[in-house]
Amino acid sequence: METNQKTNDNLQINQSKLSPRETEVVDLVLRGKSNKQIAFQLGITERTVEFHLKNVYAKLGIGSRMELAVKLWKSAGDGAEGTLRESTVAEDVEIAQNGNQPMWAASVKRMLSVIKKEFAMTMKTILSDLGNTIQKNLFAFSLFYFIAAGLTTHYLIVGFGLYFLPSYLLLGLVLGLSSLYLGLRWQGIKAGEVQIRPVWAAGFLALPFLAGLFDLTLLATLAKFMGEVTVNLIGLSSQAVWTVADNGSPLLSLNRSITLDDIWLYGPMLYMSLLALMGYFYTGRSQQRRQMESA
Repeated sequence: METNQKTNDNLQINQSKLSPRETEVVDLVLRGKSNKQIAFQLGITERTVEFHLKNVYAKLGIGSRMELAVKLWKSAGDGAEGTLRESTVAEDVEIAQNGNQPMWAASVKRMLSVIKKEFAMTMKTILSDLGNTIQKNLFAFSLFYFIAAGLTTHYLIVGFGLYFLPSYLLLGLVLGLSSLYLGLRWQGIKAGEVQIRPVWAAGFLALPFLAGLFDLTLLATLAKFMGEVTVNLIGLSSQAVWTVADNGSPLLSLNRSITLDDIWLYGPMLYMSLLALMGYFYTGRSQQRRQMESA
């Protein structure tokens, strides 16, 4: 009740500038409501809420929710400055008795809360817009993903080095499952039935590095026990040997020989593209079969 009353007092400072509907919108904004929640509560559309907010920003000379909160709380603080000066002793006694915060501290706390909510809403909007962009440009995103995954795989194998066969198998499994998932969900993503989350997209790009971490773990544990590990694949040979240095400390020696560099760059891209196409056509045929059975 106290928070709502102070919010209404703040709005009364600028009520000569704002219409009743704009005042209602601002009141809900200061309570941390999103545009969708405001639209639902007032029985209007989100576009109407955005229209009212644009008018509010123009009338108050601001450009965001954060500036709106700061302006209103500052105005409230300026209007109450004289009262605060006259009642400092009484306020201190009331605070000591009730354990309440001073008015300025409560205002700062509420302002920080509004700023925090504004930042969270801004990040949510950015991520939502990014997800919509990926959905509308799914082919371009898929192409980017295949190229980025191919370059990452090439770096892991040629630049970084993998010395255990299970690491290669894990890398192939991660790339294959992510590509197959993309193909299976393609039509759902295009239709808006499956929501794209940018965090998931970034996670897909980081998945190949799991194979690198797995290989490092094996080098530090299993390789020490085995002493020597060798992997021979197409155009690639790698060897890891644990020896003892002159001072008695363990020493790891790594050797790689690569004769077909391009195959480890374009091979993963082709592999991922084929699996994504398999998932796409499988989903298409499944939908056609269900339509024929329902008919």
